Amino acid sequence: MLVLLFATMAYATIYAMYSAWNLPYFGDDQEYAILARNITMGVLSETSNPYTVRALQVYPIVALYELFGYSKFVGSLWNSITFILTVFLAYLLGEELYSKTAGVASALLLSFFPLVVEFTGTMNVDVPLMFFVSLQAFALLKAVRTRRRSWFAASGALLLAPILVNPLGVLSVVFTLVVLAFEYYKKNLKLDSESAFFLYGLFAVFFLVAIKDYALSGNPLNTFVLNGNFYSRIAPPNYSAPGANATPTFYLNVAFPYQSSDAFRLSNTVGLYFYALVLSITYLVLAREKRANYAFLWMGVMFLYLSIGPQNVGLQPPMYLLLIRLGRYLMPIAVPLVATIGVGLASASDRLKGAGWGRAALLLPILVVVVLVLTSVPISQKWFSILSTNNYGLLPSGQYLITYPNTNGLYYFNGITNLVVFTGTGAYGGSSVYPYAGNCTYVSFGFYGLPETGLLC
Repeated sequence: MLVLLFATMAYATIYAMYSAWNLPYFGDDQEYAILARNITMGVLSETSNPYTVRALQVYPIVALYELFGYSKFVGSLWNSITFILTVFLAYLLGEELYSKTAGVASALLLSFFPLVVEFTGTMNVDVPLMFFVSLQAFALLKAVRTRRRSWFAASGALLLAPILVNPLGVLSVVFTLVVLAFEYYKKNLKLDSESAFFLYGLFAVFFLVAIKDYALSGNPLNTFVLNGNFYSRIAPPNYSAPGANATPTFYLNVAFPYQSSDAFRLSNTVGLYFYALVLSITYLVLAREKRANYAFLWMGVMFLYLSIGPQNVGLQPPMYLLLIRLGRYLMPIAVPLVATIGVGLASASDRLKGAGWGRAALLLPILVVVVLVLTSVPISQKWFSILSTNNYGLLPSGQYLITYPNTNGLYYFNGITNLVVFTGTGAYGGSSVYPYAGNCTYVSFGFYGLPETGLLC
Protein backbone atom coordinates (compact mmCIF):
# COMPACT_ATOMS: atom_id res chain seq x y z
CA MET A 1 0.00 0.00 0.00
CA LEU A 2 2.89 2.37 0.69
CA VAL A 3 4.08 1.93 -2.90
CA LEU A 4 0.62 2.83 -4.21
CA LEU A 5 0.47 5.83 -1.90
CA PHE A 6 3.89 7.01 -3.08
CA ALA A 7 2.84 6.58 -6.73
CA THR A 8 -0.38 8.52 -6.08
CA MET A 9 1.44 11.39 -4.40
CA ALA A 10 4.04 11.45 -7.17
CA TYR A 11 1.31 11.66 -9.81
CA ALA A 12 -0.53 14.40 -7.89
CA THR A 13 2.68 16.43 -7.63
CA ILE A 14 3.56 16.04 -11.32
CA TYR A 15 0.05 16.94 -12.43
CA ALA A 16 -0.11 19.96 -10.11
CA MET A 17 3.16 21.34 -11.46
CA TYR A 18 2.17 20.64 -15.09
CA SER A 19 -1.22 22.28 -14.64
CA ALA A 20 0.23 25.36 -12.94
CA TRP A 21 2.77 25.79 -15.74
CA ASN A 22 0.38 25.29 -18.67
CA LEU A 23 -2.90 26.92 -17.65
CA PRO A 24 -3.35 30.66 -18.24
CA TYR A 25 -5.08 33.06 -15.89
CA PHE A 26 -8.66 32.09 -15.17
CA GLY A 27 -11.61 33.87 -13.56
CA ASP A 28 -10.46 35.76 -10.46
CA ASP A 29 -6.78 34.75 -10.84
CA GLN A 30 -5.55 38.17 -11.82
CA GLU A 31 -7.38 39.75 -8.90
CA TYR A 32 -5.20 37.77 -6.49
CA ALA A 33 -2.11 38.22 -8.64
CA ILE A 34 -2.43 42.01 -8.65
CA LEU A 35 -3.30 42.23 -4.95
CA ALA A 36 -0.29 40.08 -4.08
CA ARG A 37 1.92 42.13 -6.40
CA ASN A 38 0.78 45.35 -4.72
CA ILE A 39 1.53 43.96 -1.25
CA THR A 40 5.07 43.05 -2.28
CA MET A 41 5.43 46.71 -3.31
CA GLY A 42 4.27 47.98 0.07
CA VAL A 43 0.59 48.65 -0.72
CA LEU A 44 -0.94 46.88 2.27
CA SER A 45 -4.55 47.75 3.09
CA GLU A 46 -8.05 46.32 3.19
CA THR A 47 -10.38 48.26 0.92
CA SER A 48 -14.00 47.82 -0.13
CA ASN A 49 -12.77 45.06 -2.44
CA PRO A 50 -13.72 41.78 -0.66
CA TYR A 51 -10.70 40.00 -2.13
CA THR A 52 -8.42 42.03 0.13
CA VAL A 53 -9.61 40.15 3.25
CA ARG A 54 -8.91 36.68 1.81
CA ALA A 55 -5.67 36.48 3.74
CA LEU A 56 -5.01 32.75 3.32
CA GLN A 57 -5.28 33.08 -0.44
CA VAL A 58 -3.44 36.35 -1.02
CA TYR A 59 -0.57 36.20 1.48
CA PRO A 60 0.71 32.74 0.49
CA ILE A 61 0.93 34.08 -3.07
CA VAL A 62 2.79 37.12 -1.71
CA ALA A 63 5.30 34.79 -0.04
CA LEU A 64 5.76 32.81 -3.27
CA TYR A 65 6.30 36.02 -5.27
CA GLU A 66 8.92 37.15 -2.76
CA LEU A 67 10.72 33.81 -2.99
CA PHE A 68 10.53 33.08 -6.72
CA GLY A 69 9.48 36.27 -8.52
CA TYR A 70 6.36 37.25 -10.45
CA SER A 71 4.82 34.77 -12.87
CA LYS A 72 1.60 32.86 -13.43
CA PHE A 73 3.35 29.60 -12.53
CA VAL A 74 4.62 30.96 -9.20
CA GLY A 75 1.22 32.42 -8.32
CA SER A 76 -0.48 29.08 -9.01
CA LEU A 77 1.93 27.16 -6.78
CA TRP A 78 -0.28 27.85 -3.76
CA ASN A 79 -3.14 25.94 -5.39
CA SER A 80 -0.74 23.18 -6.41
CA ILE A 81 0.62 22.85 -2.87
CA THR A 82 -2.84 22.70 -1.29
CA PHE A 83 -3.97 20.16 -3.90
CA ILE A 84 -1.06 17.85 -3.05
CA LEU A 85 -1.66 18.28 0.68
CA THR A 86 -5.37 17.53 0.26
CA VAL A 87 -4.63 14.32 -1.62
CA PHE A 88 -2.49 13.21 1.33
CA LEU A 89 -5.22 14.35 3.72
CA ALA A 90 -7.70 12.12 1.86
CA TYR A 91 -5.36 9.21 2.57
CA LEU A 92 -5.17 10.11 6.26
CA LEU A 93 -8.95 10.34 6.53
CA GLY A 94 -9.53 6.99 4.84
CA GLU A 95 -6.89 5.36 7.04
CA GLU A 96 -8.35 6.96 10.19
CA LEU A 97 -11.88 5.85 9.36
CA TYR A 98 -11.07 2.31 8.21
CA SER A 99 -7.70 1.16 6.85
CA LYS A 100 -4.69 1.95 4.68
CA THR A 101 -6.53 0.39 1.73
CA ALA A 102 -9.37 2.86 2.18
CA GLY A 103 -6.84 5.67 2.50
CA VAL A 104 -4.98 4.83 -0.69
CA ALA A 105 -8.24 4.44 -2.62
CA SER A 106 -9.41 7.81 -1.31
CA ALA A 107 -6.18 9.59 -2.26
CA LEU A 108 -6.09 8.02 -5.71
CA LEU A 109 -9.70 8.93 -6.43
CA LEU A 110 -9.21 12.53 -5.31
CA SER A 111 -6.13 12.97 -7.50
CA PHE A 112 -8.29 12.22 -10.58
CA PHE A 113 -11.56 13.86 -9.45
CA PRO A 114 -12.40 16.20 -12.41
CA LEU A 115 -13.92 18.97 -10.28
CA VAL A 116 -10.70 19.25 -8.28
CA VAL A 117 -8.08 18.76 -10.98
CA GLU A 118 -9.86 21.29 -13.22
CA PHE A 119 -8.91 24.16 -10.88
CA THR A 120 -5.58 22.87 -9.55
CA GLY A 121 -3.47 24.90 -11.95
CA THR A 122 -5.36 28.15 -11.41
CA MET A 123 -5.17 30.76 -8.66
CA ASN A 124 -8.83 30.34 -7.76
CA VAL A 125 -9.82 29.96 -4.11
CA ASP A 126 -11.64 26.63 -4.35
CA VAL A 127 -8.69 24.26 -3.97
CA PRO A 128 -7.22 26.05 -0.91
CA LEU A 129 -10.75 26.26 0.52
CA MET A 130 -11.15 22.50 0.08
CA PHE A 131 -7.84 21.97 1.87
CA PHE A 132 -8.62 24.10 4.92
CA VAL A 133 -12.18 22.77 5.24
CA SER A 134 -10.82 19.22 5.10
CA LEU A 135 -7.95 19.94 7.50
CA GLN A 136 -10.30 21.43 10.08
CA ALA A 137 -12.78 18.54 9.77
CA PHE A 138 -9.95 16.02 10.17
CA ALA A 139 -8.65 17.81 13.28
CA LEU A 140 -12.20 17.82 14.69
CA LEU A 141 -12.50 14.07 14.08
CA LYS A 142 -9.21 13.44 15.90
CA ALA A 143 -10.33 15.73 18.74
CA VAL A 144 -13.62 13.93 19.44
CA ARG A 145 -11.93 10.53 19.11
CA THR A 146 -8.78 11.10 21.15
CA ARG A 147 -9.96 13.95 23.43
CA ARG A 148 -6.43 15.33 23.29
CA ARG A 149 -5.93 19.02 23.99
CA SER A 150 -3.71 19.48 20.94
CA TRP A 151 -6.42 18.27 18.56
CA PHE A 152 -9.11 20.37 20.23
CA ALA A 153 -6.87 23.44 19.98
CA ALA A 154 -6.06 22.68 16.35
CA SER A 155 -9.70 22.20 15.34
CA GLY A 156 -10.68 25.45 17.07
CA ALA A 157 -7.79 27.41 15.60
CA LEU A 158 -8.55 26.10 12.10
CA LEU A 159 -12.27 26.94 12.28
CA LEU A 160 -11.77 30.44 10.86
CA ALA A 161 -9.10 29.41 8.34
CA PRO A 162 -11.55 28.52 5.53
CA ILE A 163 -13.31 31.89 5.93
CA LEU A 164 -9.95 33.59 5.37
CA VAL A 165 -9.87 31.91 1.96
CA ASN A 166 -13.49 32.41 0.93
CA PRO A 167 -16.72 33.28 2.78
CA LEU A 168 -17.99 29.83 1.81
CA GLY A 169 -15.72 28.66 4.63
CA VAL A 170 -18.81 29.11 6.82
CA LEU A 171 -19.44 25.47 5.87
CA SER A 172 -16.82 24.50 8.46
CA VAL A 173 -18.61 26.47 11.16
CA VAL A 174 -21.95 24.82 10.37
CA PHE A 175 -20.47 21.33 10.28
CA THR A 176 -18.52 21.84 13.51
CA LEU A 177 -21.64 23.01 15.35
CA VAL A 178 -23.53 19.93 14.14
CA VAL A 179 -20.75 17.55 15.21
CA LEU A 180 -20.29 19.15 18.64
CA ALA A 181 -24.05 19.18 19.26
CA PHE A 182 -24.32 15.52 18.23
CA GLU A 183 -21.40 14.47 20.43
CA TYR A 184 -22.85 16.41 23.36
CA TYR A 185 -26.27 14.81 22.84
CA LYS A 186 -24.67 11.35 22.80
CA LYS A 187 -22.83 12.31 26.02
CA ASN A 188 -19.50 11.71 24.31
CA LEU A 189 -18.47 15.30 24.85
CA LYS A 190 -18.63 17.76 27.72
CA LEU A 191 -17.01 21.10 28.46
CA ASP A 192 -13.94 20.25 30.50
CA SER A 193 -10.27 21.11 30.66
CA GLU A 194 -9.57 19.20 27.43
CA SER A 195 -12.43 20.38 25.20
CA ALA A 196 -11.94 23.97 26.42
CA PHE A 197 -8.83 24.08 24.25
CA PHE A 198 -11.17 24.23 21.24
CA LEU A 199 -12.31 27.65 22.45
CA TYR A 200 -8.76 28.72 23.27
CA GLY A 201 -7.65 27.96 19.73
CA LEU A 202 -10.70 29.66 18.21
CA PHE A 203 -10.36 32.84 20.27
CA ALA A 204 -6.62 33.06 19.64
CA VAL A 205 -7.09 33.08 15.86
CA PHE A 206 -10.12 35.38 16.10
CA PHE A 207 -8.07 37.98 17.97
CA LEU A 208 -5.23 37.70 15.45
CA VAL A 209 -7.68 38.29 12.60
CA ALA A 210 -9.23 41.23 14.50
CA ILE A 211 -5.79 42.78 15.05
CA LYS A 212 -4.97 42.34 11.36
CA ASP A 213 -8.29 43.88 10.28
CA TYR A 214 -7.93 46.83 12.65
CA ALA A 215 -4.39 47.53 11.51
CA LEU A 216 -5.33 47.45 7.81
CA SER A 217 -8.81 48.96 7.85
CA GLY A 218 -9.57 50.44 11.28
CA ASN A 219 -12.39 47.91 11.80
CA PRO A 220 -11.53 44.77 13.82
CA LEU A 221 -14.46 42.93 12.22
CA ASN A 222 -13.72 44.06 8.67
CA THR A 223 -13.34 40.54 7.27
CA PHE A 224 -16.84 39.55 8.35
CA VAL A 225 -18.53 42.89 7.60
CA LEU A 226 -16.98 43.23 4.15
CA ASN A 227 -17.89 39.71 3.11
CA GLY A 228 -21.45 40.11 4.34
CA ASN A 229 -21.97 43.45 2.61
CA PHE A 230 -20.55 42.24 -0.70
CA TYR A 231 -22.25 38.88 -0.93
CA SER A 232 -25.65 40.21 0.09
CA ARG A 233 -25.56 42.13 -3.20
CA ILE A 234 -24.96 39.12 -5.45
CA ALA A 235 -27.35 36.64 -3.84
CA PRO A 236 -30.83 35.82 -5.20
CA PRO A 237 -33.18 36.96 -6.58
CA ASN A 238 -30.81 38.61 -9.06
CA TYR A 239 -27.90 36.15 -8.89
CA SER A 240 -25.54 38.74 -10.30
CA ALA A 241 -22.46 36.60 -9.71
CA PRO A 242 -21.13 35.32 -13.08
CA GLY A 243 -22.24 31.75 -13.78
CA ALA A 244 -24.44 31.46 -10.69
CA ASN A 245 -27.59 29.35 -10.79
CA ALA A 246 -30.84 29.61 -8.83
CA THR A 247 -32.32 26.19 -9.67
CA PRO A 248 -33.23 24.32 -6.43
CA THR A 249 -31.99 21.00 -7.84
CA PHE A 250 -28.79 22.51 -9.23
CA TYR A 251 -26.34 20.48 -7.15
CA LEU A 252 -28.23 17.24 -7.73
CA ASN A 253 -27.98 17.86 -11.47
CA VAL A 254 -24.25 18.52 -11.10
CA ALA A 255 -23.71 15.41 -8.97
CA PHE A 256 -25.62 13.03 -11.23
CA PRO A 257 -24.92 13.89 -14.87
CA TYR A 258 -26.82 11.82 -17.40
CA GLN A 259 -25.60 13.14 -20.76
CA SER A 260 -23.47 11.04 -23.07
CA SER A 261 -20.55 11.49 -25.46
CA ASP A 262 -19.34 15.09 -25.96
CA ALA A 263 -22.26 16.52 -24.00
CA PHE A 264 -21.24 14.34 -21.06
CA ARG A 265 -17.69 15.66 -21.09
CA LEU A 266 -18.75 19.28 -21.52
CA SER A 267 -21.45 19.44 -18.85
CA ASN A 268 -19.90 16.95 -16.41
CA THR A 269 -17.39 18.06 -13.79
CA VAL A 270 -17.68 15.12 -11.38
CA GLY A 271 -17.41 12.00 -13.54
CA LEU A 272 -19.26 9.00 -12.11
CA TYR A 273 -18.14 9.64 -8.54
CA PHE A 274 -21.55 10.37 -7.07
CA TYR A 275 -23.01 7.25 -8.66
CA ALA A 276 -20.22 5.27 -7.00
CA LEU A 277 -21.04 7.11 -3.76
CA VAL A 278 -24.65 5.89 -3.87
CA LEU A 279 -23.49 2.31 -4.38
CA SER A 280 -20.97 2.65 -1.54
CA ILE A 281 -23.54 4.09 0.88
CA THR A 282 -26.04 1.35 -0.06
CA TYR A 283 -23.47 -1.32 0.70
CA LEU A 284 -22.37 0.33 3.96
CA VAL A 285 -25.96 0.53 5.19
CA LEU A 286 -26.74 -3.07 4.27
CA ALA A 287 -23.48 -4.29 5.80
CA ARG A 288 -24.11 -2.19 8.93
CA GLU A 289 -20.66 -0.70 8.54
CA LYS A 290 -20.60 2.54 10.55
CA ARG A 291 -17.00 3.59 10.23
CA ALA A 292 -17.74 5.94 7.34
CA ASN A 293 -20.48 7.76 9.26
CA TYR A 294 -18.31 10.80 10.01
CA ALA A 295 -17.48 11.31 6.32
CA PHE A 296 -21.12 10.81 5.39
CA LEU A 297 -22.26 13.36 8.01
CA TRP A 298 -19.61 15.81 6.79
CA MET A 299 -20.76 15.44 3.21
CA GLY A 300 -24.47 15.50 4.02
CA VAL A 301 -24.40 18.61 6.22
CA MET A 302 -22.37 20.63 3.73
CA PHE A 303 -24.36 19.47 0.70
CA LEU A 304 -27.60 20.40 2.47
CA TYR A 305 -26.27 23.82 3.48
CA LEU A 306 -25.05 24.51 -0.06
CA SER A 307 -28.52 23.67 -1.36
CA ILE A 308 -30.78 25.51 1.09
CA GLY A 309 -28.50 27.45 3.43
CA PRO A 310 -28.48 31.25 3.65
CA GLN A 311 -25.86 33.52 2.21
CA ASN A 312 -27.21 36.43 4.18
CA VAL A 313 -29.98 36.87 6.73
CA GLY A 314 -31.59 39.91 8.27
CA LEU A 315 -34.41 40.99 10.53
CA GLN A 316 -35.07 44.51 9.26
CA PRO A 317 -36.35 43.90 6.68
CA PRO A 318 -36.87 40.12 7.02
CA MET A 319 -34.39 38.48 4.68
CA TYR A 320 -33.18 34.98 3.89
CA LEU A 321 -30.90 35.03 0.86
CA LEU A 322 -29.93 31.60 -0.42
CA LEU A 323 -26.32 30.82 -1.22
CA ILE A 324 -25.34 31.38 -4.82
CA ARG A 325 -24.87 28.04 -6.55
CA LEU A 326 -21.79 27.19 -8.61
CA GLY A 327 -20.58 23.70 -9.46
CA ARG A 328 -17.12 24.34 -8.01
CA TYR A 329 -18.70 25.07 -4.61
CA LEU A 330 -19.02 21.30 -4.16
CA MET A 331 -15.26 21.04 -3.72
CA PRO A 332 -15.36 21.19 0.12
CA ILE A 333 -17.13 17.81 0.11
CA ALA A 334 -14.63 16.16 -2.26
CA VAL A 335 -12.56 14.57 0.53
CA PRO A 336 -15.48 12.96 2.43
CA LEU A 337 -16.89 11.89 -0.95
CA VAL A 338 -13.80 9.89 -1.91
CA ALA A 339 -13.33 8.67 1.69
CA THR A 340 -16.85 7.22 1.77
CA ILE A 341 -16.22 5.43 -1.52
CA GLY A 342 -12.82 4.27 -0.26
CA VAL A 343 -14.23 2.87 3.00
CA GLY A 344 -16.99 1.07 1.09
CA LEU A 345 -14.49 -0.52 -1.30
CA ALA A 346 -12.09 -1.54 1.48
CA SER A 347 -14.89 -3.01 3.60
CA ALA A 348 -16.34 -4.97 0.70
CA SER A 349 -12.88 -6.25 -0.18
CA ASP A 350 -12.32 -7.41 3.41
CA ARG A 351 -15.61 -9.27 3.42
CA LEU A 352 -14.73 -11.02 0.18
CA LYS A 353 -11.36 -11.92 1.62
CA GLY A 354 -13.09 -13.35 4.68
CA ALA A 355 -15.30 -15.40 2.36
CA GLY A 356 -12.24 -17.12 0.94
CA TRP A 357 -11.40 -14.96 -2.05
CA GLY A 358 -7.86 -14.27 -0.83
CA ARG A 359 -5.95 -11.68 -2.81
CA ALA A 360 -8.61 -11.80 -5.51
CA ALA A 361 -10.75 -9.74 -3.14
CA LEU A 362 -8.69 -6.71 -4.14
CA LEU A 363 -10.09 -6.98 -7.67
CA LEU A 364 -13.28 -5.18 -6.62
CA PRO A 365 -11.69 -1.93 -5.39
CA ILE A 366 -9.19 -2.03 -8.25
CA LEU A 367 -11.97 -2.43 -10.83
CA VAL A 368 -14.09 0.39 -9.38
CA VAL A 369 -11.14 2.78 -9.10
CA VAL A 370 -10.05 2.00 -12.68
CA VAL A 371 -13.57 2.67 -14.01
CA LEU A 372 -13.85 5.97 -12.12
CA VAL A 373 -10.40 7.10 -13.26
CA LEU A 374 -10.85 6.11 -16.91
CA THR A 375 -14.21 7.89 -17.14
CA SER A 376 -12.77 10.98 -15.45
CA VAL A 377 -9.63 11.50 -17.55
CA PRO A 378 -11.49 12.51 -20.78
CA ILE A 379 -13.60 14.98 -18.78
CA SER A 380 -10.53 16.56 -17.20
CA GLN A 381 -8.75 16.72 -20.55
CA LYS A 382 -11.74 18.45 -22.12
CA TRP A 383 -11.93 21.09 -19.39
CA PHE A 384 -8.16 21.59 -19.47
CA SER A 385 -8.38 22.22 -23.20
CA ILE A 386 -11.26 24.67 -22.76
CA LEU A 387 -9.47 26.65 -20.05
CA SER A 388 -6.24 26.70 -22.03
CA THR A 389 -7.82 27.88 -25.29
CA ASN A 390 -10.45 30.31 -24.06
CA ASN A 391 -8.23 32.09 -21.56
CA TYR A 392 -4.78 31.96 -23.14
CA GLY A 393 -5.06 35.58 -24.21
CA LEU A 394 -5.07 36.54 -20.54
CA LEU A 395 -1.58 35.16 -19.99
CA PRO A 396 0.47 37.98 -21.55
CA SER A 397 -1.75 40.72 -20.13
CA GLY A 398 -1.71 39.24 -16.65
CA GLN A 399 2.04 38.76 -16.74
CA TYR A 400 2.46 42.38 -17.77
CA LEU A 401 0.17 43.65 -15.03
CA ILE A 402 1.84 41.90 -12.12
CA THR A 403 5.27 43.22 -13.09
CA TYR A 404 4.18 46.81 -13.76
CA PRO A 405 3.87 49.08 -10.66
CA ASN A 406 0.75 51.04 -9.72
CA THR A 407 -1.51 49.36 -12.27
CA ASN A 408 -5.12 48.39 -11.78
CA GLY A 409 -6.00 47.07 -15.20
CA LEU A 410 -5.29 46.79 -18.89
CA TYR A 411 -7.51 47.00 -21.94
CA TYR A 412 -6.17 44.81 -24.71
CA PHE A 413 -7.25 43.12 -27.92
CA ASN A 414 -7.70 39.37 -27.43
CA GLY A 415 -6.76 37.67 -30.67
CA ILE A 416 -8.57 34.47 -29.73
CA THR A 417 -11.97 35.93 -28.88
CA ASN A 418 -11.60 39.08 -31.04
CA LEU A 419 -12.87 41.23 -28.18
CA VAL A 420 -11.43 44.18 -26.33
CA VAL A 421 -10.97 42.85 -22.82
CA PHE A 422 -10.31 44.61 -19.54
CA THR A 423 -8.28 42.53 -17.14
CA GLY A 424 -7.39 43.43 -13.58
CA THR A 425 -9.06 44.45 -10.36
CA GLY A 426 -12.79 45.11 -10.56
CA ALA A 427 -16.12 44.35 -8.93
CA TYR A 428 -15.61 40.62 -9.37
CA GLY A 429 -11.98 40.59 -10.46
CA GLY A 430 -10.67 38.38 -13.23
CA SER A 431 -11.35 39.45 -16.79
CA SER A 432 -14.46 40.92 -18.32
CA VAL A 433 -15.45 42.63 -21.55
CA TYR A 434 -15.75 46.38 -20.93
CA PRO A 435 -16.01 49.42 -23.20
CA TYR A 436 -12.87 51.54 -23.34
CA ALA A 437 -13.07 54.08 -20.49
CA GLY A 438 -10.34 56.52 -21.51
CA ASN A 439 -7.47 57.91 -19.39
CA CYS A 440 -5.15 55.05 -20.38
CA THR A 441 -1.68 54.89 -21.92
CA TYR A 442 -0.84 52.87 -25.04
CA VAL A 443 1.65 50.06 -24.35
CA SER A 444 3.15 47.15 -26.23
CA PHE A 445 4.04 43.88 -24.54
CA GLY A 446 4.28 40.16 -25.10
CA PHE A 447 4.77 36.85 -23.34
CA TYR A 448 5.73 33.40 -24.58
CA GLY A 449 6.27 34.95 -28.02
CA LEU A 450 2.72 36.31 -28.29
CA PRO A 451 2.73 40.00 -29.30
CA GLU A 452 0.04 42.07 -27.62
CA THR A 453 -0.88 45.72 -27.53
CA GLY A 454 -3.11 47.43 -25.04
CA LEU A 455 -4.05 50.46 -23.02
CA LEU A 456 -2.54 50.65 -19.53
CA CYS A 457 -5.03 52.16 -17.04
